[in-house]
Amino acid sequence: TPVAPTAEIAPSPDASSPARAAAPETTALPEDGVAMTSVPDVRFSLMFFGDAAPDAASPYDLLMDCARFGDVHGFDAVWTPERHFADFGSHYASPSVLSAALAAVTRTIHLRGGSVAVPLHSNPLRVAEEWACVDQVSNGRVGISFAAGWNPTDFAMHPVNFSRRKHHLFESMHAVRGLWQGGRILLEDGLANPMPASLKQRPVQPSLPTWVSTSHNPATFWEAGAVGANVLTAMFQSSLRELEECLQLYRTARAVHGHNPEAGTVTLMLHTFLHDSEGEARAIARPAIAGYLQRSAALWKPLVDGDSDEDGAAEATADETALADIGAERYLSGSSLIGTVASCTDLVDRLRGIGVDEIACLLDFGISDAHVRASLPRLDDLRKRFAAPRRVPAVRTVVAANALRQPLALTPTPPLRQRLVDVTVVARDSDVGGCIVLTVQPTDSLKAAPPHFVAG
Repeated sequence: TPVAPTAEIAPSPDASSPARAAAPETTALPEDGVAMTSVPDVRFSLMFFGDAAPDAASPYDLLMDCARFGDVHGFDAVWTPERHFADFGSHYASPSVLSAALAAVTRTIHLRGGSVAVPLHSNPLRVAEEWACVDQVSNGRVGISFAAGWNPTDFAMHPVNFSRRKHHLFESMHAVRGLWQGGRILLEDGLANPMPASLKQRPVQPSLPTWVSTSHNPATFWEAGAVGANVLTAMFQSSLRELEECLQLYRTARAVHGHNPEAGTVTLMLHTFLHDSEGEARAIARPAIAGYLQRSAALWKPLVDGDSDEDGAAEATADETALADIGAERYLSGSSLIGTVASCTDLVDRLRGIGVDEIACLLDFGISDAHVRASLPRLDDLRKRFAAPRRVPAVRTVVAANALRQPLALTPTPPLRQRLVDVTVVARDSDVGGCIVLTVQPTDSLKAAPPHFVAG
């Protein structure tokens, strides 16, 4: 078994290292009006999380058919997950293998691992090698969302990594990115001799498109922004307002750490099923979502309870059924793209307003393959509604970081445009755990508002 990397060696002289993006120039509000700026359109991708419908002849037929459709109709990417040791999603054990298969039947759509739980892997070099091969055969279309993992059962392959999985996530992601750009890591060979190792499978892309997977932890949003990665998230346990606050932290962290705050991609996974009738869409999706939540509960169960006795099994099953029904209603009430093209347009508009750049449409949550295939043209109609960039008001915001000893100008994200008009945000070092504390200082017109503090 390869030894985990003990040190990173500087990239070789010919390695391509992407330059750090400069913050965009500030746009001031004119006295007689509002300055305008362009924001990117919302991109649509297709996501699979591993719950094949009962009528599925093969768990991969729907994946292949949807990928072909997305490739022809201008969808941005296909996301495939990593699942182990559970009936739920067991056919998605290797997103790199599936992405290689998808590369053979597609031409332009991006192929992304969402997510790759790197603490489960023996060595970041193996992760880099596999995806570099896929990058070659796909002509430069891969991307990876790195995850820490959460289910203790998954860590049977590498139990020692469970307690430090969060640290291992960022450590391994850093190593994979460095290897991709020509760097080396230090390993030990079979005789315990130090062995510098580099990536021999040269990828097409000079740098690896990288996401960090997180559901609702503000600290992870901050860390993802600090390292300049994109974010893959979902609304499993958060409201739209809570998501907005996390995205503000993410954009601010990018700015404070020298990354272009507008350059990071926020990808949001949403359960998706479109029909010509709102009522029919909900009637078809409701039992599918409830069943999906109940079947996936086994993945989360080890985190929320301990050993259960036999006498409590029936009661636990009843509780899980009730919770699944409640969860299904929540998803149908504003946390999913389930309905008609017209009814889903409003939610996409709101998501764009809080800073979501890409929607990963989760398709395989128990709805029959026939219904999913029939819904794809309607999903394409929704995608087309958001294919063109829009003009929105630009607001002048200044962030000053003590570490830089000089102001850092940035164009604020959509949430900041809505909530911090004519407000100066100052970032300074805090003596509380080395955090950065942001003090929101109102202008004269907002003096009545109390100061607000956000710690990341």
